[in-house]
Amino acid sequence: MAMGAGLDRKTAMKMHGEMMRAMGDILIKYADKVQEPAAKQ
Repeated sequence: MAMGAGLDRKTAMKMHGEMMRAMGDILIKYADKVQEPAAKQ
């Protein structure tokens, strides 16, 4: 993920954190819909 568009490290880190949070929210919502044996934990 090359985001070297003139961003300072603080801004880039914040953007990365927001993307990670958004992906996490999507995964959590998706996990509730998945019905499979709870063997993976």
